[in-house]
Amino acid sequence: MSSTERLPFFRVVPPQGRTPSDHARVAAMQRLRGAAYVADGALPPTALDADGRHRSPHDDTDYHVLIEHADGALAGGYRLCLHDERVKPADLHLAAALQRMPAVKHAQHEEALRQLMARARMQRRKFGEVSAWALRPADRNRQLAIELPLSGFALFELLGSAFMVAHATQRNHSAQILKRLGGSSLALDGRLLEPMYDPTYDCMMEFVCFASDQPAPAFAKIVDRLRIELGDRPPFTPEMSLRRAA
Repeated sequence: MSSTERLPFFRVVPPQGRTPSDHARVAAMQRLRGAAYVADGALPPTALDADGRHRSPHDDTDYHVLIEHADGALAGGYRLCLHDERVKPADLHLAAALQRMPAVKHAQHEEALRQLMARARMQRRKFGEVSAWALRPADRNRQLAIELPLSGFALFELLGSAFMVAHATQRNHSAQILKRLGGSSLALDGRLLEPMYDPTYDCMMEFVCFASDQPAPAFAKIVDRLRIELGDRPPFTPEMSLRRAA
């Protein structure tokens, strides 16, 4: 980032008590996400509604972490969800991805997630998901492309230490970037699970997991700064973010 470039501004849209402006921002993110996914070949145009929005029921129940330019233009964002201690693999957003796997791979990934959840409980960590990542193509080589995923570390630390998991694409090197920032491939009994082809998105995908207090050392100072900045966002509270297991 140059000395004259203004830092990106984060907005956190809560799942409850949304204002008309919040709804407009979520709609803008759905359009940005839809356009990006179609342009990348991850979804067909028919997956979008008449307004060009990529909609999901999770858009109404999760936090939206949005990043804007100095002029207010939306650059991208993602969804954040925190689960309670009773969470099971079937409760996760990414359970749909498990269902698309062959039976053996499904069983391996499900057991790996159970092991990660057990570690979270043993270490008194929370368990969360980040999903629906999208950035405007013009912003993918900018500093904010690094700040956006790093904000996940900061936000989960504001709630208390957590393990988080994402279903990440290898398209545009997204999964590799997440691992460079501090993530790692999901592991079963210490063995890393390999990426798999997902026909829904027509690309190789993998589960990437993180410990919110363990970003890669090279990015720790950025996470510290983001934690201070995002801690000033009044809508972000533990009580509002917790998703109760069935």
